[in-house]
Amino acid sequence: MTRNTDPIFRYWGKADPNYPGEPKWHPLVYHCLDVASVATYWWDASPALRARFELSFASPNIDVARLRAWVLFFIALHDLGKLDVRFQLKAFEATTAAWRRLEKGCDHDIAPDDIQHFDHGRAGMVWGYQELVEWLDLDPDTTRERWKNWLAAVTGHHGDYYEPGWPEINSIEADDSLIEHDHAARQGLVTALETLFL
Repeated sequence: MTRNTDPIFRYWGKADPNYPGEPKWHPLVYHCLDVASVATYWWDASPALRARFELSFASPNIDVARLRAWVLFFIALHDLGKLDVRFQLKAFEATTAAWRRLEKGCDHDIAPDDIQHFDHGRAGMVWGYQELVEWLDLDPDTTRERWKNWLAAVTGHHGDYYEPGWPEINSIEADDSLIEHDHAARQGLVTALETLFL
């Protein structure tokens, strides 16, 4: 079997630690699509849900199909913050299976506490807010304000509503190649989801 070399396929989204020596993990990109699939079913099956969105975005020329596409695009971005080495190291064996073995002292010097307490929801909000100007060829200030609430809603899926500030997120004690790998994966995920949904 040939391994996909695209960075978005080298991240785990769900991992089960109950199988030592035989890591059980689900690729992040597939997890994002699983969640979007559930949202698609919910959207299609619930006139009340559609009506709430239509009411929230009321305009005489509302394109419901386009609104649905944007909703699914953002829902699929809900775990954007998992595309960060600090999150991936929470399940070392899954990271090794998904990509490669990352050695402390060689590839990174990330403290165990920084790994354990890394908040992927908050990270998704911050990375999205910081990097969206690279993703879009639009005015950065206007675009940031338009995307802020959407990003906060989907990245806050564990019950928190995040603001985009977190200066420490850029202080990653890791090789530049790992940091760039994460950056490329986030860009790749957005591009793939844009192609799929928009």
